[in-house]
Amino acid sequence: MAALALCAAVLPAGAAPVGAEPSPSAPAGPSGLAEAGQGDQELRPLDVVVAVDESGSLSEADVAEEIEATSTIVQSVLAEGSRVTVLGFGSDNGEPGQEAVTEVCPPTEVAAGPEPAQRLADCVRELHRRTPQEGDDTDHAAALGRALSQLRTGSPPGSARLVFLLTDGVLDVSDSPQYGRDPADRNDAAQRLIDDHLADARAAEVQVWPLGFGAADQDSLDAFAAGGYQEACASRPDAVPRAQVVDSGADVGRLLRTAFAAAICAGLTDEESASLAGGAQVDLQVEIPVIATDGSIVVTKNNPGIEVSYLDPEGRTVPSTGSQDGSEFSRSGENGPVEALRIRDPLPGTWTVRLSSPSGAAEELVSATALWQGAISTYLSVEGTGRPGEELTVRVELWTRRGVVSDPGALDRLDFGAQVSGPGLEDADIDLRDDGEPPDRTADDGQYAGTVIAPDRPATLDFTSVVQGEGVAADVRELPYEVTEAGRAVSARVEIERLDEVWPGRAINGTATVANDSAEPARIALLLRAGDELLATVEPAAAEVPPGRHSVPFTIALDPATPRGPATITVDAVSGGDPAASLGSSQPLNVEVRDAPGLLERYWWAWTALLLAATLAAGYASLLRARRREAADVRGLYAVLLRHGAPAGPDLRAPGKWSDRFRFVIRDEDGVAPRLEHPLPGETPYTAWRDRSGRIGVTTPRGERYLITPGGAGEALPGGLHLAFRDERRPAKRTPGRTRRRTEPAAPVAGGNPLGAAPADRARYGDGDPLL
Repeated sequence: MAALALCAAVLPAGAAPVGAEPSPSAPAGPSGLAEAGQGDQELRPLDVVVAVDESGSLSEADVAEEIEATSTIVQSVLAEGSRVTVLGFGSDNGEPGQEAVTEVCPPTEVAAGPEPAQRLADCVRELHRRTPQEGDDTDHAAALGRALSQLRTGSPPGSARLVFLLTDGVLDVSDSPQYGRDPADRNDAAQRLIDDHLADARAAEVQVWPLGFGAADQDSLDAFAAGGYQEACASRPDAVPRAQVVDSGADVGRLLRTAFAAAICAGLTDEESASLAGGAQVDLQVEIPVIATDGSIVVTKNNPGIEVSYLDPEGRTVPSTGSQDGSEFSRSGENGPVEALRIRDPLPGTWTVRLSSPSGAAEELVSATALWQGAISTYLSVEGTGRPGEELTVRVELWTRRGVVSDPGALDRLDFGAQVSGPGLEDADIDLRDDGEPPDRTADDGQYAGTVIAPDRPATLDFTSVVQGEGVAADVRELPYEVTEAGRAVSARVEIERLDEVWPGRAINGTATVANDSAEPARIALLLRAGDELLATVEPAAAEVPPGRHSVPFTIALDPATPRGPATITVDAVSGGDPAASLGSSQPLNVEVRDAPGLLERYWWAWTALLLAATLAAGYASLLRARRREAADVRGLYAVLLRHGAPAGPDLRAPGKWSDRFRFVIRDEDGVAPRLEHPLPGETPYTAWRDRSGRIGVTTPRGERYLITPGGAGEALPGGLHLAFRDERRPAKRTPGRTRRRTEPAAPVAGGNPLGAAPADRARYGDGDPLL
């Protein structure tokens, strides 16, 4: 990204946006390397006064729009410790009980819980159109004076002071006797008072943001904007106070949201709206970017009876108060027309607002938008030997509470710039890049680097960096750097092992390679730099390094209580006697902190091997079962009945479905037309099956068992019958050690065997068959 020219209108913000004191800078010690630390990542508090016109020229619709717009703003203040006041103004026309300005919402401090925002959401509904008896003209002078008076007392320390003036008309105090006897001169007197108030505002660093609608005069409102404090939270044109005028009160909400976001350098998403009928439900979506550390989703529902739920980018409903996954929530305004969910450390991505209207309710136009800020701080360092004429490397990192920002999409929204001043280097711009080309270490890691040549003689150089962009205030760092003839005595190169994820109990290893060019031992300290919530230690915390070049190994250990999620870790080596004198820094390590893996995950390789072995065993067993099932299938078998060598009836085919048994009966076994048929229920059949020897096993109705070779002579039965088999699935198989014979009747054999002697192609069960 091209270097950003530093603008004098940008306030030195240090760790906080908009005018906070710059963080302490560390002068370069003997190492020749200096750093300005990133400080706290918190938003600068605000002191906001919203002055709302209540004059009689307003319509009821205008007042409703003013209430909605004001409610949106007072519930969108994100920085804790801020203060919000709401004033209503008309005029004091000299009648008893009239006040030109009334306090609608007293000064209310914005705290972590929902109660302060809820009080503000409730009290703004007291805004109303004044009657003539209340004083219904337009006194801008009284409104501005009361707002400045409010800001003079009790303002939060270090806060940015802002006045938002909503009006539908021009200055009109002709009926207000406090501005003089002659009504014709009263507006001029009030204008002179306004000019005085604006001068006071400029001196007190109070910005004035006038917003007009209807008959409001652009020129007079321009004078309000230009008369107050002009220095902005960033060097962007939209961050400077300006007046805006729209035709209708219907646009006041959009106008005020835009002005408020510009005044505090916040990001504002486009409003998404939809019609919601009674008994129906609608989803609206808003986008919160990675750079956001604080956000507010504002929902305009008009009907307080409409229920609203909020879903994070992972589709989970978030609580109204409390925390979830590192984010903190605070909801307000549920009982009004406008409600808001404030989020600290929101998950980036698309959020869903789900609105449900009660049955029978009128159709309403509902909308949602998100206002967000990035509480950022930068880390500026200068590396070199500290000698004249050398090339110095300048590095700038951007940090939020979660650590260094490295997301390319988030970084594209920002401008990084650096300058150096010194002899021959008057406000010279430094080109900063994150492209992986030297001196940058790694592309797209969030650390920008550039170079500059030191003067050829001893000098003090003043480095300045600034980071600003959409949704973030300008963060400015200033760093002096000494160039001396002697140059450095001690330097260090710090490296951390590159990991993607860590957990308590897993050490992160690193090495500090120290070059000690002095004649004495040098004591160094190792300092851990991380996001606000990371709980970790580095061991050893210090080491003594003798002259020469030596390596100091160290480990980083996470506390079990450290939050899970993304984190950034950097280790700085500093002089043991002067912690402000940095000797070298590691490249930021962006990791995911997670729970320690269990045994299953830790020994995944062993479990994988076991699973593979089990899978192979199961597959082999399944293959064996399939083969056995296939071998037992009687499909393809035909039973053949012969009488005196000739067929007796047609052959009988086994069932067409898988079965390991083939059952049949012989009809008319002793008659003239014996034949084979499938049995009827209750009949005792012959049962055939495939034996593992390749032959066919048969059990007769009388319980005798035989083995018969398919295609062989078969088994002799009474009455000159023979039972044989043929197999269409397999070729005829010779029984080992036996001779194939033609089928012929078996000769009776003495010994009482009713079926006679077994021929060569069959054998009784148990006659030496090794598989039985």
